[in-house]
Amino acid sequence: MDLERPGCYLIGAARSGTSFLAHSLATSESVGLSNPKEPHFMAFAGVRPTFAGPGDDLTINDSAITDLTAYLECFPQGNSEAVFVDASVTSLYYHETAVPNIVRYGASSPKFVAVLRDPVDRAFSNFQYQRSRGLEPLESLRDALEVESDRRSDNWQHMFHYRALGDYAAGLTAFSDEFGTDSLRVLFYEDLETNALETLNGVARHFGVPEFERLPLPERVNSSGSPRLPLVAQSYSWIRSHPQLQRRLRSAVPVRYRSVLRRVGLRRDDLDPTLRADLRAEWADLYDGIEEALGSVPPSW
Repeated sequence: MDLERPGCYLIGAARSGTSFLAHSLATSESVGLSNPKEPHFMAFAGVRPTFAGPGDDLTINDSAITDLTAYLECFPQGNSEAVFVDASVTSLYYHETAVPNIVRYGASSPKFVAVLRDPVDRAFSNFQYQRSRGLEPLESLRDALEVESDRRSDNWQHMFHYRALGDYAAGLTAFSDEFGTDSLRVLFYEDLETNALETLNGVARHFGVPEFERLPLPERVNSSGSPRLPLVAQSYSWIRSHPQLQRRLRSAVPVRYRSVLRRVGLRRDDLDPTLRADLRAEWADLYDGIEEALGSVPPSW
């Protein structure tokens, strides 16, 4: 029996609200979200990643699905009416491999949604997320940015690429050029902040599934921040060091309750305004490239 292939993709960006959208969509009987939410197949099809950063062997190297049959079995194949959704944010970042793999392995006439966040704010959220997981060894974003190019040379995975992950222009252009501008809907994190329900329904309309009358989940899923207690960080690290246990917990505990536990265990920190201003000035070329690719960006950027 031929397995159905996905036709809808939440391609990124990391730390920009894709988890909320993916898990919210998954509450609909019309949506078949992959399990895991991010199989990373289109980025790494046929090639097992061998990243060498802290925790990479227990995270991306272990979790990425590289076999086509195993990937297709991530979707609820028994539900022929469902729209299959892949929410791997690696698709936007590793677009050089993801785009041709989607052409080769995905369904025809695919649809894509990219959620973009102010690159500096995204980088800070990303940094805090890695810190909360016990994976980022440095204590300040500025220090981590100073060594980012070295880390990339040393083959640390994308979640340590704080600046580069916010350089959306090339990925957006690659998807638009290959699949057409109508296939790609670009949203902004600010849309989720100001009107999460309408933003979710915009995604639903683009993917061709029924709209939602109300938000099915809390607006903050997969939160970042600093652990309130050292025991919290130690617990997260211990669970991550046991991938099978981590997978069982994810299957047993609904995302709604996992999100509550994360919010209770983490303290949201604010980015220093001076550092934000400095980075925005230093990254002017990055912002200019995004604006050129999109035509406009939110005024708050």
